[in-house]
Amino acid sequence: MSQHCYTLNHLGRPTTVTLGWDRPLQYLFMTVHVQETTSVDDTDEDEGYLYSNLNTPTPFSLELEDFQAALDALGINVSAEMFVQVTQDQQNNIGNRCVAYTGDGRMSETGTSQSVESIPFPIPF
Repeated sequence: MSQHCYTLNHLGRPTTVTLGWDRPLQYLFMTVHVQETTSVDDTDEDEGYLYSNLNTPTPFSLELEDFQAALDALGINVSAEMFVQVTQDQQNNIGNRCVAYTGDGRMSETGTSQSVESIPFPIPF
């Protein structure tokens, strides 16, 4: 799968947007995860997620426009280049690609999906 990650300060908390293409399952995905939670209850596997496509009624048929709308609703802006790159990943059926984005729009390949430590797993179902 390809993973495009952007970390920002959202409402005073470090938050990571992960957008990508799942090559084996052939669907787009997005999560918005708050890296630090204040909850005492650690039993909720959705804890820390502001958004996950897996928590929508049609998690495997969403388009990039749906994800942009979700980000807009959360008041989160990411580089337009993230969407361009994920579109290319989908069109070319790219997997095993991780890209990190900075606030000024720069991007850097960070290796395979197994080497990105900042992405929270497991993604909730």
